[in-house]
Amino acid sequence: MSSSPEESITIARNIAKYITPPRVIAYRGGLGAGKTTFTRGLLSGWGASDIIQSPTFTIIKEYFVGFPVYHIDAYRLSSAEELEFIGIEDIFYGDGIAIIEWSEKVEDILPDDRIDIFFNIPDDFKREIIIEGLVIDENLGD
Repeated sequence: MSSSPEESITIARNIAKYITPPRVIAYRGGLGAGKTTFTRGLLSGWGASDIIQSPTFTIIKEYFVGFPVYHIDAYRLSSAEELEFIGIEDIFYGDGIAIIEWSEKVEDILPDDRIDIFFNIPDDFKREIIIEGLVIDENLGD
């Protein structure tokens, strides 16, 4: 559970060390759930100093942190074929990490071997972050 954007960034920064390429991370959560904030934390954990913004209008933003990270926003897509058209398989099975916001819109093309992160909003001040498909050492806070 996260009580602030800063706490969400810290959680993401701490788990970034357990995520190495090649990997696909599929986000699910409504507007304002903290998906882009969490991405800021992951990229910070991998050493990025860039300003991280949602790729809503560009669909894909690429960052390099010793490996490529593709931040993808499927919100405006009408079908998964739009991502296939731009060569998403090269990204999914390449040498980087793909982070997909609104992944439920492209569910049918996502690889089975992925990390799913669910963002729930139990109230205006908290975010529940559920991570599936990632093994994390018990000493995450260390």
